[in-house]
This record gives sequence, C-alpha cells and structure tokens, in this order.
Amino acid sequence: MHTNLGRRNFVTRLCAAGVAGGLGMWRPEVWALEGGDRPRVLAGSEFDLAIARSSVEIGGRSRRATTVNGTLPGPVLRWREGDTVTLRVANRMDEASSIHWHGIVLPSNMDGVPGLSFDGIAPGSSYTYRFKVRQHGTYWYHSHSSLQEQTGVYGPLIIDPAQPEARRCERDYVVMLSDWSDEDPRRIKSRLKKQSNYYNFHQRTLVDLFRDARRDGWRATLADRRMWSAMRMSPTDLSDVGGYTYTYLVNGAAPDDNWTGLFNPGERVRLRFINASAMSYFDVRIPGLRMTVVAADGQDVEPVAVDEFRIAVAETYDVVVEPGSSEAYTIFAQSMDRSGYARATLARREGLAAPVPALDPRPLLTMADMGMDHGAMAGMSSDAMQGMDHGAMAGMSSDAMQGMDHGAMAGMSSDAMQGMDHGAMAGMSSDAMQGMDHGAMAGMSSDAMQGMDHGAMAGMSSDAMQGMDHGAMAGMSSDAMQGMDHGAMAGMSSDAMQGMDHGAMAGMSPGAMQGMDHGAMAGMSSDAMQGMDHGAMAGMSSDAMQGMDHGAMAGMSSDAMQGMDHGAMAGMSPGAMQGMDHGAMAAMSPDAMQGMDHSAMAGMIQHPATERGNPLVDAQAMAPTARLDDPGVGLRDNGRRVLTYADLRSIFPDPDGRSPMRSIELHLTGHMEKFAWSFNGLKFSDAGPIRLRYGERVRLVLANDTMMAHPIHLHGMWSDLEDEAGRFQVRKHTIDMPPGTRRSYRVTADALGRWAYHCHLLFHMETGMFREVVVEE
Repeated sequence: MHTNLGRRNFVTRLCAAGVAGGLGMWRPEVWALEGGDRPRVLAGSEFDLAIARSSVEIGGRSRRATTVNGTLPGPVLRWREGDTVTLRVANRMDEASSIHWHGIVLPSNMDGVPGLSFDGIAPGSSYTYRFKVRQHGTYWYHSHSSLQEQTGVYGPLIIDPAQPEARRCERDYVVMLSDWSDEDPRRIKSRLKKQSNYYNFHQRTLVDLFRDARRDGWRATLADRRMWSAMRMSPTDLSDVGGYTYTYLVNGAAPDDNWTGLFNPGERVRLRFINASAMSYFDVRIPGLRMTVVAADGQDVEPVAVDEFRIAVAETYDVVVEPGSSEAYTIFAQSMDRSGYARATLARREGLAAPVPALDPRPLLTMADMGMDHGAMAGMSSDAMQGMDHGAMAGMSSDAMQGMDHGAMAGMSSDAMQGMDHGAMAGMSSDAMQGMDHGAMAGMSSDAMQGMDHGAMAGMSSDAMQGMDHGAMAGMSSDAMQGMDHGAMAGMSSDAMQGMDHGAMAGMSPGAMQGMDHGAMAGMSSDAMQGMDHGAMAGMSSDAMQGMDHGAMAGMSSDAMQGMDHGAMAGMSPGAMQGMDHGAMAAMSPDAMQGMDHSAMAGMIQHPATERGNPLVDAQAMAPTARLDDPGVGLRDNGRRVLTYADLRSIFPDPDGRSPMRSIELHLTGHMEKFAWSFNGLKFSDAGPIRLRYGERVRLVLANDTMMAHPIHLHGMWSDLEDEAGRFQVRKHTIDMPPGTRRSYRVTADALGRWAYHCHLLFHMETGMFREVVVEE
C-alpha cells in the first residue's frame, strides 16, 4: 500500500498506540502542511522506490540532487515489526547505485553494500529487497555507492512495534539532520586530499597567540604551538568539512526555511532525531524545553532528562518534550565545530518563530582529548599527573634514553621532586650519565643538598662520573635537594654519567628534589641516558615530582626513549607528578617510544605492529580511556545538562547473556596531512577480513589514535556497548569514538555472510577506514 498524504513538515502520529495498535491497524497520520516539495510517507509492506537526479529547492534556490522518489530527503518509510517487506528499487541514473538499510537486522544479500552484499544496482536496472522485519524504532536508509549519500540518497525509516507502545505521545515528528553542499563531493574529497584543512577557516591567529601568552605565559604558549606543529595538526580541527561549504538542513529545509512542527500546550511530542549527514556532528537543544531521551539507535533506553545532546553521524535519538504556554520553540542543532547550524521550530500555529541562539564559542582540542592524559596510571587519582609535559621529547636521538627505569616511582611523597629542572643537560654525549647511582637518596635530610650546583660538571670527560654511587644519600630529609641545579651539565661527553642509579630515592619527603631543573636535556645523543634507573623512587608522595619540566627533550629521535620503564608508577598519590609536561608526546612517531615499559600504568595501551613506521599513521594515543561520562569537546561545563554515553542504559538486560569468548582490538588510525584513514594503519585495500565464527559472542575493542571523532558502524549485527567495568550497558548500531578514547562492545555473530564495518564519516570511509567482517560456520 502506498500513501501520499503530505509534503513539507511531515508528522506521523506514532506514539499513541491505543486500540488501533493492539489490533494491528495502521495509526492515523497528523500532518503540518506548509507547501513546498518535501518527502512523502509511504506505509505498508510493499514499496517502489526510484533513484534519480532531480531538482530540489534548498534555501529558496533550485539545486541538482540525487534523490529517492524525487525528494530530499527521500520518503519516510513506515514498516511494522513482524511483517515481511518488499522494496523494488529502480536506478534511473547513468551510474550504479544501491540502498543500505541502516541498523536493520537482515540477510547479508539484502544489506545493500556493493561488492559485499551484492553487485549493486546497475544503471537502468532494478533490485528487489525482501526480508522480515525483526525490530522496531527509528532508523534510516541511504546509498552505499560512491558519494551519493552526500548528494541526497537518504531518508527516514520508522518501524512500528508489534505490540502497543508503553509511552503515549499526541504527536510524533521525524527530525532528519543533514549537510548539503553545492560542491561536487568528488571535488570536496580531492581538496581534502591535497590540503586536509582546506575547509578549516578557524585556525588560530596572531591575536590568539598574544592572548594565550598573556594568560599562560610565553613559554607555555610557544611550547603548545610547537607541540601541535610537530603533530602536523591544529586544535581547531574538529571537523574536516564545515559551514564554509555546507548548509545544514532539517528535513531538507535550510535554516531560513524554518521547518515547523505543530503542537497544542500540554501535549507530549516525540521527536525522532536522525543524523543523516555525510560529515557533520550536531549538538542539539531546544531552549526553554527539557528533552527526555527515550531511545537510542532505535532501541528503548531508561528515560533521561537533558538540555542538550550530541548526535554523531548515523546515530538516532528519540526524545519526548512537553511544550508549555510559549507560542514557539526553536530546535537548534549547531555543528560541532560551530561553523553553522540547522534550525527548525515547534509552534502552536504555522508562521511562528522563536529566537535563534547564537553559536557557542568555538572549542579547541586539548591533550586530554587526544588521549595524552596520564591520569589513568594505575592507582593515581584523577589529577595525579595533571599538566605533565614531556611533549617535546619527539625527535630524541635513537637510543637517547634506552634502558631508563622509573618503574618503582609508586608512592612518591608529596613534593619529592617539585620543580626539578635538568634543563641544561642539553648536549650530553651518548653515554653521558651511564652508571649513575643515586639509589639510596631516600630520606635525605632537609637541607642536605639545597643549593648544590652541579652546573660546572659540563664538559666532563667520557668516564668522569661513570659508576658514581649516590646511593648512600639515603636519609636526606624533605628539602634535601631543593634548589639543586644540574643545568650546566650540558655538554658532558658520551660516558659521563653512564650507569647512574637513582633507584633508591624511595621515601624522599616533601620537597626533596624541589627546584631541580632537568629541562634542557634537549639534544642528548643516542645513548645519553641509557641504563638510568629511577626505578626505586617508590614512596614519593603526591606532589613528588610537581613542576618537573622535561619539555626541552625535544629533538630526541624515534628510539629516544626505548627501554624506558615507567611501569611501577602505579599507586602514585594525587598530584604525584602534577606539573610534569608530557604534552607533545602526541607527535612522537610510532617507533618513538618503542621498548618503553609502562606496564603498570593502567590505561596505557600497546599499538599494533602495523602502525610502527607507517607513513599513514601520524599519531598514537598513549592512554586512551572510555570517557563514557564525558559530554565532549565544546560541551563541558556549559551550564546545561548534556547527555553522555554513561546516561544511556537499555531497558532490557544483555540480550545474549554470555560473556565474550574472545576480544578483537582495532585502532582507528590516520594521517591528517595526507587525509588517509584506516584501521590499524591499514587501509581497506591492504587489509584482510575480520573473521567471526557463527554464533560466537565476541568483544570488539576500539582505540582512537587520531584527533578526529569517528562514528563506527557494524552492519548486520548489534553493537552492545559495555561500561568501564565490562558490563552490558546499551544496545546501539553506531558507536561514537571521540579522539583519544578506548571503548568496548559485544557482538553476537548471528548473521552469516559478508558485512561492512566502517567509519560513517563518508570521506573517511572512502579514503580507507573500512573493513570487511565475515561470519562463517
């Protein structure tokens, strides 16, 4: 049965199940008619769809789009759970096409992915999809051929439940968000390949430099700029494509077109948000109205009241609002990079509008966003290593710090190494500090070494300090080494300090090494600090190493810190390494820290061998965490209650009930400058399939090594997101992966065949972030 009941501002009355729902009858539609050429609603079990090039009106101008049944977006398809649907899709273009039913559980040959599910729909031909509907909720459909999704081949998909819904609403609206460009998407892709920041018109300026210097000081500001430059990235790179070329749409309407949904005061209104964008995340709010989130990716969740939510590409959220006495409310969806917005209105009658909020300030990425937060070292409290900056260690010469062992730093006392500055050690030759043993410095008395100046040690010959044993310095009290200046050790020859052992500094009391300056170790040659053992620094309390500045270690090459062992830093109390600056480690190449043993630093992860020395990988997250309770960049502490993944909980228990039989970890990787995206550093054309055994329960673990967010979608099977403790939390079909995060979810391989698994940012998928998953007997 085909239904053609309306145009722009379509409304479907899906919430009120009532007697009709119980009898299996279709529910009545409620329409807000305003004219214009907008999508129809097609309801039933048999559908005829045609993909063709058509003229559509956006923002008062005629545009050429690729459409389904002549509208942008395509018609709303309404199915019913338990029915078998038949969809005959004709391709009236001169290029191949397809339709994928996003989030729908179906046979693999019905999934609509050319090259995996079927051969695609050739020009002038048609394909018939037929399958049983085994779910209900809010979903969508789109092309999986070339870049047609960007040019308009997408539409809403609403599935009524077989049984009456528990939540009754008087009105029900689809709110489909999308991004439209008059540019040919092939040109957009080409421009990104040539210059990845082509569409970023929010780069930091000279004005920003002086503002930051006034606030943070020149040293910190310049170090920050060097760090981002070394990574070939910008903290403003939140989106690859933004408002410079995109117009953001609601149900195909530009902001000035003002799509409008009607309400009467006191009614419950269900809004089904679908992000059908090619590349855009949106932050959604309705000033003056609280939203109650009741479903995510088509699956019911425990209701949670929020003021705002972020919706990743391909996600869907159902919310319920109860408009009050106001005449109108603005539905405001600003892009994550704050380069523009989509806008619509809920109103008591046509023609009304509410004020449109100003865009929020443009956010900047931080090292925490990049997974460079060392706060997760086992046992350390959340601020334990705040401000650590070893950032400029990138580029250290090949063996510069091989064999360093800081393993037992656990328990360092509160001020133990505050303000340490070894800055002038710059230039030390390859074995400069080998063999040094400061092991027994534990317990040094308060003034024991205050004011000591080792500055003139500079230039010591190759064996000058070999084998030195400072071990018996144990017993020095809290200010023992305050003010020590090792700065002028610069220039020490290759063996000058080989073998030095700082291991037994354990137990140093507050302030023990305050003021020490190791800052200028920059330029140390390949073996400069080989064999140094700081392992037994255990016992230093929470501020033990506050203020340490290893920042100038810049220049060390890719193996610079091979063999370093920070493993036992676990247990350091809050603030233990506060002030240490490891910030720019993000720029280190995949081999830069090979061999370092951070084993006890909970949250630190190993990277696949395929990332090492890979010209398509320009960054690695050192300590990614799930951050399920993080609203995300630009939404933190904004005064509004923002939805997080931690808020989402399915209303049902784990549908499978089994623990995962095995885990598969994949890293989301890329190279910003080359605009190349991949899993584990391997683009799709170079990677084999991921093979699952039919019926097995597997845990997929994703770690985002890039500075971009990636919405990851597995076709044909549900993705059951886990909480930080590994427990089932919420069922989804698309998992958002912000920069520097590591998240896990369970998958039951209950669908035989070949399936797509990819980033849903269209140009990321097209440039390599795509894998095949094969489920076989």
